[in-house]
Amino acid sequence: MELPLCVKPVSEFYTMSAIDQREGIVRDAHEENLLLLIRRNIINDPLTHEMLAIHNLDDSDGVVQLDVAHQLTSNTTLSAGADVFYGTADGLFGQFDERDRLNLRLLVSLWRYPPAMRSRKRRMPRNQRS
Repeated sequence: MELPLCVKPVSEFYTMSAIDQREGIVRDAHEENLLLLIRRNIINDPLTHEMLAIHNLDDSDGVVQLDVAHQLTSNTTLSAGADVFYGTADGLFGQFDERDRLNLRLLVSLWRYPPAMRSRKRRMPRNQRS
């Protein structure tokens, strides 16, 4: 039996290395980060909540991104979110600590699924309906 509430947590550890590190770049030549993504949606509900947290293990800084999206139609989505930075000015994310931001997006897809893929239900022809 499938639950109507769907929460999908995803975690990841990744490391980045710069091959040609130039003078004056804030970013370290080697960095290790933890990522946590939590997405919550209710089946047949056009509303989705999402939180993405990235934490840099070397500088103890990071960003938390919050997002709420509402699917208005099959090809139009409206979303609002916030990016909250934390840490010291020496870190990749911490340098933006006082520059948190809000965003509002309208996504319109110009490509739509063919009618056969939009719905698995087959409609009865009009002349056969009662």
